[in-house]
Amino acid sequence: MFKFPINYTLLFLLFSLFAQAQPAVLDSLRNAYEEANYIKDKADILSQISGRYLYIKPDTALTLLAELKELAHEANHEKALSEYYKQRGIIFHQRADNKTALQYIDTSLYYARLIGDSSIVAANLLNQAAILEQEGQFSKAFTGLSIAKDITATNGAAPNENLHAKALNNIGIIYMRLGLQTEGLASLMESLKIKQKIGDPQGIAITYGLISNLHTEREDHVKALEFVEKALAAAKEAGSKLHIGAFSMNMSEVYYKLKETNKADSLLSIAEDIANEMGHNFMLMHIRINQGERASDRGYYEKAEHQLIDNLKFARTNNLKFGEGKTLFELAKLEEKQSHYAKAIEYANAALEVFTQYSFNEDIPKAQKKLAELYEQRGQIKEAYSWYKSYQAHNDSVYTANNSGIIETLKAKHDFELAKKNYDLQISHAQQDTRSAKAAANKWFLFAMALVSLFLLIILVMTYYSLSQQRNAKDELTRSNKELYEANEKLEIAYLDIASSNQQLNIANNKLQQFAFAASHDLKESLRNITAYSQLIAKKIQSLQDSDKIQYYLEQIIRGGKNMYRLLEDLLKFTDEPSQNQQNEEIDIRETIETIQSVWTNRENESDIIHLSYNGNFPPLFASKPLIEQVFTNLIENSIKFRRPQVPLIIDVGVIKKDNRSIFFVKDNGIGVEKKYHKQVFDPFFRLYGRHISGSGMGLAIVKRIVENYQGKIWVESTIQEGTTIYFTLPSAVHAAANEKITTH
Repeated sequence: MFKFPINYTLLFLLFSLFAQAQPAVLDSLRNAYEEANYIKDKADILSQISGRYLYIKPDTALTLLAELKELAHEANHEKALSEYYKQRGIIFHQRADNKTALQYIDTSLYYARLIGDSSIVAANLLNQAAILEQEGQFSKAFTGLSIAKDITATNGAAPNENLHAKALNNIGIIYMRLGLQTEGLASLMESLKIKQKIGDPQGIAITYGLISNLHTEREDHVKALEFVEKALAAAKEAGSKLHIGAFSMNMSEVYYKLKETNKADSLLSIAEDIANEMGHNFMLMHIRINQGERASDRGYYEKAEHQLIDNLKFARTNNLKFGEGKTLFELAKLEEKQSHYAKAIEYANAALEVFTQYSFNEDIPKAQKKLAELYEQRGQIKEAYSWYKSYQAHNDSVYTANNSGIIETLKAKHDFELAKKNYDLQISHAQQDTRSAKAAANKWFLFAMALVSLFLLIILVMTYYSLSQQRNAKDELTRSNKELYEANEKLEIAYLDIASSNQQLNIANNKLQQFAFAASHDLKESLRNITAYSQLIAKKIQSLQDSDKIQYYLEQIIRGGKNMYRLLEDLLKFTDEPSQNQQNEEIDIRETIETIQSVWTNRENESDIIHLSYNGNFPPLFASKPLIEQVFTNLIENSIKFRRPQVPLIIDVGVIKKDNRSIFFVKDNGIGVEKKYHKQVFDPFFRLYGRHISGSGMGLAIVKRIVENYQGKIWVESTIQEGTTIYFTLPSAVHAAANEKITTH
């Protein structure tokens, strides 16, 4: 017999993310939706309404989500789009379509990261981990949950304790799934402590329920009863009918195992009444399976068969695939008890087909073993032996996968903690540098105050002397007032300089944190590829019969290494001060562009479809030739990289004069950039079109840094599928050339 929920994945879906469709709340939300004047407000309210139907009436939720998507696109509301994709992912997970569910959750994560909302990112990581955990990808699930736990623990000045507790809760589930019960219990107790602190009775009930399940697995039913009673009490305090029904069902199961059948039946009836009242098909399905199994245990075979057949129709009507498979399996056991082996084999085969089709991996070996037993009892030893072999092979693969999952999860935990320590160390160094800079600024402020005080003292002495002498009193007083005014003006300038320095230090500190996080993320990605393929090579070398795959793995490692090298090179270019160790010299831009053209023409081997022109009266520059070449190289190669397929690329480099300024430009007819990304394209590691186009995401950031080093500005103008023009100025390089009296060739 089994308890509700059946496994930890269902526990996550039904408890951690559940929203009840309470009529009073829904009426209030509908009224608010009708009264809302702005599309964004309507989208936000509609996402709440659909969320309350997710687990009770998913078809209704899908209808509402279709409307939500239209509103979100109309208002360009990225937060609502993130919510739309998240909820669709949850619905497809309920329907056992995990591949589609993961695609929706990944899209929701993209929008959450785009708007920079760490709480939505963490919530999506929890959803993603639940699906990965059910798929048996424990290491990936654990990594995602660890990131969610870290984000919610350090989310600025106000950590999201609710999501942090959920992350700990689900890390505990991963440990329990892998049989690491001690680690699982520790994580659950830490989650429980946070939920008790913030006063979350529904969350407390969930964690108590999990701890009860853990003790049930240990066959400590007395301890399991203690915690499920606490779970039921917390559910009643929260006023959640669903949780009251679920924990009544779980408590019924514990009492049944303790042989207290009257209490068990009474609690199951309470759960059934609640499920009927709420119209909760998932709970009703499991209650009916339990009722049929208990009737079978007591020898009421006809009653048990009637209940299970009805439940099979119910599960198929409501597309409850897990319930369909479980009911078929219970029917097989019932027919076995009555020695109806042919019918039992038919049911067991049907159950195995459902379990296999929908990847219910924990139940596949149960069906295989039951088929082996049925054929053996029927005297068909050959068929029985075949099914025993299948059962043993599946068990061996599950055992190997679980051991591998334990090792990968523990390794992921170690890697994550090590990366976090390195990140914290970098932040600590940055904060120390900031404190030193602030201390230096304070010293200058005190020096300015002392200087002003000295000026004031001098003025007072001069005034006193002027009065005592009674000579030229009016002239002396005027002069003293003028000096006082100048001293105050200097003080004000000094104060503004200090305030500006503090602001720049804060901005630099924030950018350093973002930079450290992004760099750590991209570097670790390449490292993981190198490590993974290296391990595969190590295995393949043991038997050199698969040389093609080994060559492929080597190519992947080399590609990962090159990616890391290019990223590090770009990081060094970006972090190095452009003015250091650079020799300024006379630069002719035409010669610079010709040099660049010769390099990429030889490299690309497609000069026949790329046309580069450079026209205009270019002013001479007096600057670092490598840096100026870097600017034009990055911009021209950017145009080549983002050209339109099957369209000859045209690149135009030139200069225009405006308000005595020389404005350089690089113009192309490529794929273009949406207006909302015109500023972001100059940020480090920003990749507009993902990783299918090569590059480190640092090219335009390096250009911007060099341009600003010469007191210039850079900006972009672009139209999608028509082309992009990047404008920039180099005023200090132009002025330096004028001072050196350099002329163009």
